[in-house]
Amino acid sequence: PSIQWYWIDNFGEKIYPSSRNLSAITWLQIFNQVFSKEQLSLISSLTNEKISIAIVRGKKLTEGELIKFFGIVILATRFEFAARRDLWSQTKKTKYEEAPAFGRTGMSRNRFDQIWSSLTFSKQTEKTSTMTWEEHRWMLIDDFISNFNKHRATYYYPSEKICVDESISRWYGLGGSWIDVGLPTYVAMERKPENGCEIQNCCDGKSGIMLQLRVVKSCDADAEESDDGLNHGTKILLDLVKPWWNKTRRVVCADSYFSSVQTVIACRSKGFQFIGVVKTSTKSYPMNYLS
Repeated sequence: PSIQWYWIDNFGEKIYPSSRNLSAITWLQIFNQVFSKEQLSLISSLTNEKISIAIVRGKKLTEGELIKFFGIVILATRFEFAARRDLWSQTKKTKYEEAPAFGRTGMSRNRFDQIWSSLTFSKQTEKTSTMTWEEHRWMLIDDFISNFNKHRATYYYPSEKICVDESISRWYGLGGSWIDVGLPTYVAMERKPENGCEIQNCCDGKSGIMLQLRVVKSCDADAEESDDGLNHGTKILLDLVKPWWNKTRRVVCADSYFSSVQTVIACRSKGFQFIGVVKTSTKSYPMNYLS
């Protein structure tokens, strides 16, 4: 049966495409709904710590100013520029093109650079002797991923279709040893159109809203079977859809990385139906269907 997806706002009201109050919602309100309030506070707090260290009497960053900063970063993607300072230029490049003049946003270039150089998304403690370099580097985003997943699981109610797949956060830096400076885990496969950091995720098949994220780390990339007997692909899929176990019946769709007879059985035990691609994982599969 069809299930209407919806978002729960701060007042407990449901927001969905045909809801009466949708037309009155501003883009700023939408951002405040979909972005974790806990994560926004964490970014503000951690960034302020760095600003106060780097700049004597540095102006304290507020959550409102941080949202404006994010807006300017998004706005910058609409312009072509050689250096970031060009975005604050009030000189036209051609008579057919307006000057970017980002000063009109209310944030100066110096202030933007202060926030940019100090921006911190997750708490990274001092590296200990028992901590690997990779674990220490991943701490830079671990809190962000955790807060994102918790926020979506709490405030979003998905439709009857959930898609599980992999994405790539592309690495734009140099190759060779420089990769190790930028990414703790670098994925380069012929079947992938781009190289970089791999993220396993699930999203709502109707709205296209991302629901859960899981960063692929080298310490678990080669894992085959978990302690509970589940193969790697099955365990990852179940973890990604865990917030909706044994609730309203939904169908999960995934590619061959996650698909197996074991995945079908495991999904059924958690209240899901499953659609997947049979490739090489044919163990326990009724082979007469393939012949």
